Amino acid sequence: MTFTNTLKKGHVELYKTDAVTGGSLAGAVFGLYDNQGNRIGEIITDENGYGKVSVSYGKGGYLLEEKAPAGCVLDPTKHFFDMTEDGAVITIRATNASQRGQIVIRKVDAETGKPHHRYACPLWCGQPTTSACPDGSIHN
Repeated sequence: MTFTNTLKKGHVELYKTDAVTGGSLAGAVFGLYDNQGNRIGEIITDENGYGKVSVSYGKGGYLLEEKAPAGCVLDPTKHFFDMTEDGAVITIRATNASQRGQIVIRKVDAETGKPHHRYACPLWCGQPTTSACPDGSIHN
């Protein structure tokens, strides 16, 4: 007589997108953790912002972003799941915000060193922005 045990498992799939544009984000690295906080695997998103990992039936845990895609801010959210059915596919959708900065351009007269009030410089961050201040600076 022969007995065969078949491991029951399912999959956790991840879709990673830009919070503003909705575009796919490649290169995000998520640690796969069990309910005790032990790292047991990882998912790395592909060019479509997609990744998938197998998880044993009856197991639970969470995904945690460990490396954000280039130009994005790391998301500290723990994405919890429970694998309660054999063959189940659990889908997690996560977003990243773009890293942002601030630009200040200050135009001064070369001879006097005083602010030049009539200077305009278009800044492009998806759309042109010019906002000259009384001190001759432009902020975006």
